[in-house]
Amino acid sequence: MNTTDNQKAINDFIDWVIEIKEFLCELLEAMYEELPVPKKKK
Repeated sequence: MNTTDNQKAINDFIDWVIEIKEFLCELLEAMYEELPVPKKKK
C-alpha cells in the first residue's frame, strides 16, 4: 500500500463514518418524535 492508497482508505472511512452519523441522527430524531416526551416541570 502506498501513501495514495492509505489516503484514499482514510477518506473512504471518514465518508463512511459521516454517513453512519447522519443516519443515526435521523434515526434518533424519528424515535424522539415517536416517543411520548415528558414535559419538564419548572
